[in-house]
Amino acid sequence: MTPLNKPVRRMTTASRHEKSRTRAIILSLEPSAAVGVRLVGTRQTYRLPAEAIYELAVMAHEREIERTAKRIAKADKVPMRTAKAKARKELKGRVA
Repeated sequence: MTPLNKPVRRMTTASRHEKSRTRAIILSLEPSAAVGVRLVGTRQTYRLPAEAIYELAVMAHEREIERTAKRIAKADKVPMRTAKAKARKELKGRVA
């Protein structure tokens, strides 16, 4: 793995309607172990530490497992423990 010595910026396909225009979102990986986000044509960059992003991603994944498990438990009439196992398998195969 190559160490990050200088910022790397990439324009994403995601967009956001803000400041009276629809603008693409730019992500930047920064050497201080942070990820910056800004809109094309703006100067304001919002930064989060890599650890915080990891925790947000884990929490979002767990919420998705819960949602999927509730749907499976209701549809298949199985206990929640079994539904969570099925949800994890289902989400593992899906690329988001």
